[in-house]
Amino acid sequence: NQKYRARLNISKPGVLYPTMRDRIALINGGSVDEIIGLAKFVVEKVVEEGKNTGGGRGKGDEEVIKLIVPNATAGLVIGKNGQEIKNLNDETKAKVIIRSQRESPVDGERVLVITGDVDARDAALTRLIELIAPDEINVRHNGKMDYARRDDRDRRDDSRDRRDDRRDDRD
Repeated sequence: NQKYRARLNISKPGVLYPTMRDRIALINGGSVDEIIGLAKFVVEKVVEEGKNTGGGRGKGDEEVIKLIVPNATAGLVIGKNGQEIKNLNDETKAKVIIRSQRESPVDGERVLVITGDVDARDAALTRLIELIAPDEINVRHNGKMDYARRDDRDRRDDSRDRRDDRRDDRD
Protein backbone atom coordinates (compact mmCIF):
# COMPACT_ATOMS: atom_id res chain seq x y z
CA ASN A 1 0.00 0.00 0.00
CA GLN A 2 1.92 3.02 -1.31
CA LYS A 3 1.33 6.35 0.45
CA TYR A 4 1.56 9.61 -1.48
CA ARG A 5 1.91 13.19 -0.32
CA ALA A 6 0.43 14.27 -3.64
CA ARG A 7 -3.30 14.95 -3.40
CA LEU A 8 -5.97 13.41 -5.56
CA ASN A 9 -9.31 15.15 -6.08
CA ILE A 10 -11.87 13.34 -8.19
CA SER A 11 -14.97 15.10 -9.42
CA LYS A 12 -18.30 14.03 -8.01
CA PRO A 13 -20.39 11.60 -10.08
CA GLY A 14 -22.07 13.54 -12.85
CA VAL A 15 -19.45 16.31 -12.87
CA LEU A 16 -17.73 15.59 -16.15
CA TYR A 17 -15.19 17.39 -18.27
CA PRO A 18 -17.28 19.54 -20.64
CA THR A 19 -18.41 17.76 -23.83
CA MET A 20 -16.79 14.50 -22.70
CA ARG A 21 -18.06 11.66 -20.57
CA ASP A 22 -15.01 11.71 -18.34
CA ARG A 23 -14.81 12.57 -14.66
CA ILE A 24 -11.92 14.77 -13.64
CA ALA A 25 -9.01 13.58 -11.50
CA LEU A 26 -6.77 16.40 -10.32
CA ILE A 27 -3.41 15.44 -8.83
CA ASN A 28 -1.22 18.08 -7.22
CA GLY A 29 1.25 18.63 -4.42
CA GLY A 30 4.11 16.35 -3.45
CA SER A 31 7.15 15.67 -5.60
CA VAL A 32 7.07 14.97 -9.33
CA ASP A 33 7.81 11.29 -8.54
CA GLU A 34 4.84 11.17 -6.16
CA ILE A 35 2.57 12.75 -8.76
CA ILE A 36 3.76 10.18 -11.31
CA GLY A 37 3.19 7.32 -8.86
CA LEU A 38 -0.31 8.50 -7.97
CA ALA A 39 -1.21 9.12 -11.63
CA LYS A 40 -0.11 5.59 -12.55
CA PHE A 41 -2.12 4.21 -9.63
CA VAL A 42 -5.24 6.09 -10.82
CA VAL A 43 -4.76 4.91 -14.42
CA GLU A 44 -4.35 1.32 -13.22
CA LYS A 45 -7.60 1.53 -11.20
CA VAL A 46 -9.50 3.15 -14.07
CA VAL A 47 -8.27 0.46 -16.49
CA GLU A 48 -9.33 -2.28 -14.04
CA GLU A 49 -12.76 -0.67 -13.64
CA GLY A 50 -13.04 -0.19 -17.40
CA LYS A 51 -12.42 -3.88 -17.97
CA ASN A 52 -15.25 -4.63 -15.58
CA THR A 53 -17.66 -2.13 -17.14
CA GLY A 54 -16.45 -1.83 -20.74
CA GLY A 55 -15.46 1.84 -20.30
CA GLY A 56 -12.22 3.78 -20.79
CA ARG A 57 -11.53 2.59 -24.30
CA GLY A 58 -10.68 4.43 -27.45
CA LYS A 59 -10.43 3.23 -31.02
CA GLY A 60 -9.98 -0.49 -31.43
CA ASP A 61 -10.41 -1.19 -27.70
CA GLU A 62 -7.12 0.58 -26.99
CA GLU A 63 -6.96 2.32 -23.61
CA VAL A 64 -6.81 6.11 -23.73
CA ILE A 65 -5.35 8.53 -21.20
CA LYS A 66 -6.37 12.18 -21.39
CA LEU A 67 -4.61 15.06 -19.67
CA ILE A 68 -5.88 18.61 -19.49
CA VAL A 69 -3.30 21.40 -19.52
CA PRO A 70 -3.34 25.16 -19.95
CA ASN A 71 -2.56 26.42 -23.48
CA ALA A 72 0.85 27.75 -22.40
CA THR A 73 1.80 24.39 -20.87
CA ALA A 74 0.83 22.63 -24.10
CA GLY A 75 3.64 24.62 -25.71
CA LEU A 76 6.15 22.87 -23.42
CA VAL A 77 4.88 19.52 -24.64
CA ILE A 78 4.91 20.54 -28.29
CA GLY A 79 8.35 22.13 -28.11
CA LYS A 80 10.09 24.25 -30.73
CA ASN A 81 8.88 23.23 -34.19
CA GLY A 82 7.06 20.25 -32.61
CA GLN A 83 10.33 18.58 -31.67
CA GLU A 84 9.46 17.75 -28.03
CA ILE A 85 6.26 15.86 -28.87
CA LYS A 86 7.96 14.12 -31.81
CA ASN A 87 10.77 12.92 -29.52
CA LEU A 88 8.25 11.85 -26.88
CA ASN A 89 6.29 9.79 -29.40
CA ASP A 90 9.46 8.25 -30.90
CA GLU A 91 11.06 7.39 -27.55
CA THR A 92 7.99 6.05 -25.76
CA LYS A 93 6.34 4.41 -28.80
CA ALA A 94 3.06 5.93 -27.61
CA LYS A 95 0.99 8.28 -29.70
CA VAL A 96 0.52 11.59 -27.94
CA ILE A 97 -1.61 14.17 -29.66
CA ILE A 98 -2.60 17.60 -28.47
CA ARG A 99 -6.00 18.77 -29.55
CA SER A 100 -6.10 22.28 -30.97
CA GLN A 101 -7.34 25.26 -28.97
CA ARG A 102 -10.36 25.34 -31.26
CA GLU A 103 -11.24 21.74 -30.34
CA SER A 104 -11.03 22.38 -26.61
CA PRO A 105 -14.38 22.65 -24.85
CA VAL A 106 -12.85 25.00 -22.24
CA ASP A 107 -11.17 28.29 -23.13
CA GLY A 108 -7.51 28.33 -22.17
CA GLU A 109 -7.16 24.54 -21.96
CA ARG A 110 -5.90 21.82 -24.26
CA VAL A 111 -6.59 18.08 -24.20
CA LEU A 112 -3.60 15.73 -24.52
CA VAL A 113 -4.52 12.22 -25.63
CA ILE A 114 -2.16 9.29 -25.04
CA THR A 115 -2.69 5.96 -26.81
CA GLY A 116 -0.54 2.89 -27.31
CA ASP A 117 0.22 -0.31 -25.47
CA VAL A 118 0.46 -0.31 -21.66
CA ASP A 119 4.23 0.24 -21.52
CA ALA A 120 4.13 3.01 -24.13
CA ARG A 121 1.29 4.84 -22.35
CA ASP A 122 3.07 4.47 -19.02
CA ALA A 123 6.33 5.86 -20.42
CA ALA A 124 4.54 8.75 -22.13
CA LEU A 125 2.56 9.59 -18.99
CA THR A 126 5.78 9.67 -16.96
CA ARG A 127 7.54 11.94 -19.45
CA LEU A 128 4.54 14.26 -19.72
CA ILE A 129 4.21 14.64 -15.96
CA GLU A 130 7.95 15.32 -15.70
CA LEU A 131 7.45 18.14 -18.21
CA ILE A 132 4.23 19.68 -16.95
CA ALA A 133 4.14 19.12 -13.16
CA PRO A 134 6.84 21.71 -12.35
CA ASP A 135 5.41 24.30 -14.77
CA GLU A 136 4.21 27.33 -12.75
CA ILE A 137 1.39 28.12 -15.19
CA ASN A 138 0.09 24.57 -14.88
CA VAL A 139 0.32 24.66 -11.07
CA ARG A 140 -1.61 27.97 -10.86
CA HIS A 141 -4.21 26.73 -13.35
CA ASN A 142 -4.84 23.54 -11.37
CA GLY A 143 -5.74 25.59 -8.32
CA LYS A 144 -8.53 27.36 -10.23
CA MET A 145 -10.20 24.41 -11.95
CA ASP A 146 -13.92 24.08 -11.19
CA TYR A 147 -15.87 22.15 -13.79
CA ALA A 148 -18.93 21.70 -11.56
CA ARG A 149 -20.12 25.25 -12.27
CA ARG A 150 -19.07 25.08 -15.91
CA ASP A 151 -20.79 21.76 -16.53
CA ASP A 152 -24.40 23.01 -16.59
CA ARG A 153 -23.50 26.07 -18.66
CA ASP A 154 -21.52 23.93 -21.14
CA ARG A 155 -24.38 21.44 -21.49
CA ARG A 156 -26.69 24.33 -22.37
CA ASP A 157 -24.10 25.69 -24.84
CA ASP A 158 -23.63 22.22 -26.39
CA SER A 159 -27.36 21.81 -26.79
CA ARG A 160 -27.59 25.25 -28.44
CA ASP A 161 -24.65 24.36 -30.74
CA ARG A 162 -26.32 21.11 -31.82
CA ARG A 163 -29.54 22.99 -32.65
CA ASP A 164 -27.50 25.51 -34.67
CA ASP A 165 -25.73 22.66 -36.49
CA ARG A 166 -29.07 21.05 -37.40
CA ARG A 167 -30.32 24.38 -38.74
CA ASP A 168 -27.13 24.73 -40.82
CA ASP A 169 -27.64 21.23 -42.22
CA ARG A 170 -31.14 22.15 -43.42
CA ASP A 171 -29.94 25.33 -45.17
